[in-house]
Amino acid sequence: MLAIIILLRVIRIICALFMSLVFFTLLGPLSNIFIVYKQAPDLLPEILAVIIIKSIALVIALVLFASARILINKLYMNKYGEPHPKFGKSFWAL
Repeated sequence: MLAIIILLRVIRIICALFMSLVFFTLLGPLSNIFIVYKQAPDLLPEILAVIIIKSIALVIALVLFASARILINKLYMNKYGEPHPKFGKSFWAL
């Protein structure tokens, strides 16, 4: 049980790092979309494809991050009969 919780915490860490990486690499294409549209409109489909793919990856990582939190809390609740001390205080506790 403890090994599963630790594994889920590692998955959460990886998802958080991946989300931050994707988010910061998404800022470049988002900030340049209007410049590319004016100077090279033929590159716009490629830029939009990059934005869509990165947005989908960001949403998938966010869902995994939130799901791991919920699963950790449920496993802890089943074992100890109370919410996890780090996650049980509020819904937004990371």
